[in-house]
Amino acid sequence: MNMSKHVFNLLLIPLILGTLVVACSSDETSESSSPVPEPDPVIEVDNTKPNVVANALVPSNGSTGVLIGTSVKFAFDEPIDVTSVTTADDFTCGATVQLSANNFLSCVPMRSDYDARNDNRSFTVYPVDYLDYNTKYELKIKEWIKDTSGNYLPYDIIPLVFTTVPENTVTFVDKILVDFENKLRLAGGYSLVNELRSVDRKGEGLTITVIDSILKGVRDELTNKSLNNSDDLIKVLESMLTGSIKGLDIAKISDSTRRKEILSDICSELVATIPGREKFYTENKSEIVKSLMNTGVSELSGKVTNEEIPEAIGGLLQGFILSLGTLEFSELERVNQVIPDLLKRTIITADTVYSSSGNTFWNTTIEHMSSAMVSGMNQWDDWGGMESKWDDHLSTGLTGI
Repeated sequence: MNMSKHVFNLLLIPLILGTLVVACSSDETSESSSPVPEPDPVIEVDNTKPNVVANALVPSNGSTGVLIGTSVKFAFDEPIDVTSVTTADDFTCGATVQLSANNFLSCVPMRSDYDARNDNRSFTVYPVDYLDYNTKYELKIKEWIKDTSGNYLPYDIIPLVFTTVPENTVTFVDKILVDFENKLRLAGGYSLVNELRSVDRKGEGLTITVIDSILKGVRDELTNKSLNNSDDLIKVLESMLTGSIKGLDIAKISDSTRRKEILSDICSELVATIPGREKFYTENKSEIVKSLMNTGVSELSGKVTNEEIPEAIGGLLQGFILSLGTLEFSELERVNQVIPDLLKRTIITADTVYSSSGNTFWNTTIEHMSSAMVSGMNQWDDWGGMESKWDDHLSTGLTGI
């Protein structure tokens, strides 16, 4: 046996095995230190052009008998860059949303608002003045409007054509609705001649979206009660208040303090539609206000939780007391007669509607009523001269409650 060859073989085998082990180990290390890269995620690019949703137009396309104080609503099928939606406050036709009665030789001055709750898909434009009677109008949406990805409309669109009501068919209710809407806009800080909102009112309750919801509730209620052609002022106003409260549900107002503020505005502006319409009622104006208070307190049941009812009642009362300053009552009538009667009516109605409520409910209600009384009177134009005679005025009136 050749020993040198045997020893050589014994030495050679480990060397070969070691080389293999090192090679395998090197491969494993290489694999672990340099993993195969994963593919880049696929990024979807939005190249779809936005378009107008036909069934979201208000008034609907082809409508006739549209009120001259109408607003116009439209919506898109995807979120829109709101800066691309513009209106002009003069008669030029250079904005991206145009309304015209002469084939766009000139355009109706308008202002606009959008609904952020609907992902900036829904928009409303408001003519700054009444439209003409018995006139056909066209709404043009320009191709310069774009979605949030920068895609423009495919072309100019005229999705809406409507005709306003003939002058001799404008009803008593139509005129009150226009008057009420304008008063709500002004109370919300909106000008009737441009789209700007007063800085003093920004962030407060009466936004354009809320006003639209209130008016929808009012129109629905008047239709349901068959009062669109009525000239019974009290029934109309009561239905308008009922519809306004229902409109707050449409607007999804859940904050109780904001609801109180809006209710106060609704009540004061509703009563402000009474002056100048004396031929449509025979009752004393104080009876109209008390009747409205009764309607409001009753209507809150089922719309607001029992815990929030006292604050809502305070909102109603504050608005109605504030409104007394517009109804030409004398100083003595307001403080010694009308307010005590109004407080008494509020308590009687609340006791009837919420008879099962406990002491906490009533204590809170009285607190809100007291606060509302002071807040409402404090906004009278002549309150400064009356304040010094506060105790003398109330000593007579409040003893009757």
